[in-house]
Amino acid sequence: MTLVIALVVLLGVAALSIDIGRLAIATQHAQNVADAAALGAASELLDQEAAAQMATSLVEANNAVSPRATVAFDPSGGDLTFWAPGSTISGYGEIGPRTHAVRVRTHRDVPYLFAKIFGLDVASITREAIAVRTPPKGVIFAPMWVDYTTEYRYGEEQTLSIADSPHTGVPGNFGWLNPITGSDDFIALLSGYNVPSEIVEANYKCVGDTVGAYTGQSGGLAKQALVENSEGTARLQRATWPPFDTDTFESYHANNPRILLVPLAEYIGGTGSNAQYRIKAFGAFWITTASFTGTNSEFTGRFIRYAVPSMGGDPISEIDEPVYAVSLVM
Repeated sequence: MTLVIALVVLLGVAALSIDIGRLAIATQHAQNVADAAALGAASELLDQEAAAQMATSLVEANNAVSPRATVAFDPSGGDLTFWAPGSTISGYGEIGPRTHAVRVRTHRDVPYLFAKIFGLDVASITREAIAVRTPPKGVIFAPMWVDYTTEYRYGEEQTLSIADSPHTGVPGNFGWLNPITGSDDFIALLSGYNVPSEIVEANYKCVGDTVGAYTGQSGGLAKQALVENSEGTARLQRATWPPFDTDTFESYHANNPRILLVPLAEYIGGTGSNAQYRIKAFGAFWITTASFTGTNSEFTGRFIRYAVPSMGGDPISEIDEPVYAVSLVM
């Protein structure tokens, strides 16, 4: 009799472990959906309507591929919360003056299989995720600067012209920078093609850092990096490769070669190769065309908002960052 009782108990525990396992899987699934929806919504901030649409579409997309494991999400019923700069988030703290945050909550009901013998029918699971949109602490950028007072008309075609001299600070002007690792890496960094990781990491810069001018750089070298070269690896040549050939400035792969990440900088002193600039923010410029004829150089394209991996920090910038970082914080 004792053996029979023990066997029944063991079978009961084994059966309950199946329910526990199903709950664990369902909980993780609900969390994964919440994480994805929060990150997607954060990428659409500062437009709360667009953020809500993005979160909803991501939840629906996950439900479509997992019809037997759907999660509920009601953005108008408390499952979507936004925080403005300077707000305090419980359990996290105050967010910075140029930071926005969003919370997504997901719900899932999991019917019990074996726990019903104890009167338990359904387990209701709620998971949440909070994501923030912040100015980036720093990025790996192309070795050029753009005057930070340039007007950023997102999505509208603009032309940037080469500065008359390294210390000229005029809206719409750009100039070349000396890579931190030296002038030999100028073309590689400007083209962004197969750059050794050690060079990439060494040329990482942050908001508030200073950068130096690079003079005497001919339009011919820049043309090789950006327009065309004999290997076919210039940025605009690579832009014709799949999968980039169908990209637009509104819908693109994150590594599209048309995108130049550049410091938005102010001139702080010096002339020639001694000219220095302070990084005020970072910009993402979608190149449509580039022209290099003698001393006259210009880009035609559009500024876009662009998400980079979060590097932490919450610096204050004087403009609305076209380049930003998105990360989960809770």
